[in-house]
Amino acid sequence: MKKLFSKVVIIMAAVFSLTSCLSDNNEIDTTYYTDTAITSFSLGTLNLTNHTKAKDGVTDSTYTTTFSASSYNFDIDQYAKTINNTDSLPKGTDLKHVLATINTTNSGTLLLVLKSKDNKDSLVYYSSSDSIDFTNPVRVRVYNMIASAYREYTIKVNAHNESENEFSWKATSIDNYTGLESRRFASEDGQLFLTGLHDGMTDVFGKDVTSWKKVDKALAKDENVIGTTKKYRYGIIDGKLMRAAINGGEWTEETLDDDASLLPNESVSFIAAPMNNDPSVYNLLVMGNSNGKTVIWSKVEDDGDKTQTWMYYNEDEYQQKRLPYLENMKAVLYGDSIIATGGDFSQVYTSPDWGLTWNKSTLFKLPTDFGSSAAKFDMTVDKDNYIYISRDGAATVWSGRLSQLGWKEDRKTFTKGAARRK
Repeated sequence: MKKLFSKVVIIMAAVFSLTSCLSDNNEIDTTYYTDTAITSFSLGTLNLTNHTKAKDGVTDSTYTTTFSASSYNFDIDQYAKTINNTDSLPKGTDLKHVLATINTTNSGTLLLVLKSKDNKDSLVYYSSSDSIDFTNPVRVRVYNMIASAYREYTIKVNAHNESENEFSWKATSIDNYTGLESRRFASEDGQLFLTGLHDGMTDVFGKDVTSWKKVDKALAKDENVIGTTKKYRYGIIDGKLMRAAINGGEWTEETLDDDASLLPNESVSFIAAPMNNDPSVYNLLVMGNSNGKTVIWSKVEDDGDKTQTWMYYNEDEYQQKRLPYLENMKAVLYGDSIIATGGDFSQVYTSPDWGLTWNKSTLFKLPTDFGSSAAKFDMTVDKDNYIYISRDGAATVWSGRLSQLGWKEDRKTFTKGAARRK
């Protein structure tokens, strides 16, 4: 910042007076606007501190890079006079030295309202070549052409406190645990429950802040159903893949492009995801185990296209990254990937392409305390993007959420006409 602006009104008024008195035989009329506003705000190239592990794999190490922040949009609320980015900058962004480009309407003059050493407000000319400290919200004033009025905005530059790919598991106890077998998760009215068998009876547990507590609740369960969409129920019945209306209509056999003997007969997972461009159309995936190997089928559920059939993922030389056989395997959709585990739980696999290829994941690797012997288990994802997993014989439920899936975006759109409201 180069110049303190302590008498902006006097100076600008003087300039206006001089301009109005000057004239010659070729006098040109000058129009002075009495309103102004900030119309856009953008960032330039910023510094970023990155954290990594040293060669020993234990010691933390840091290094600094730069990145262009021009793609981060800033919302301008002309009513509340606030400016902020709803898509936060990466963790480690240097907010103390920020280059910003601020544009105004009607040639408004911009000044930053900064605190002096004695905590008094000081006005400082804005320059796009001078860095601004945005570690705290910054007040900015834009004066009209004749300095008769100004609008003051508060600008807040948001940055994440965590990186986008942070994930950790947390164990939550099951109160008064005395055994729970064939456990499964179930959701009802947006609430998650854990059910299982104990002495031949079904127990239901609900989650509170600190633990899972037994609740007196009955959850409906159709043993034929492996999964649902908004319109349909799906099941594997007597070796056939079947579909019925969600409201309880008759089961009808689905069309397959291969033999029904290749359908999974144990450890079945059903995954459904609505299309981004048409939420009424679903991508479907059925996967599980059959005769000691993993089998996968997929289909597009589209009532507008009756030719859609279930497609079997054949084994061939082009599929080098197949999901290995995992006893008691379970898979869920998480973000844009499918996650699967099972067997001795030593590996968690992810697929970015709807089950075509699979990779070992270090990010979602289960904790040692989860157990390393084969056991039946269940895994699910709730409405807040938390993964839950729990195995038979254990008095705990493990959960975790990928940091970026916990970030909420709340964009707003404001009319251009609002820019002139005081």
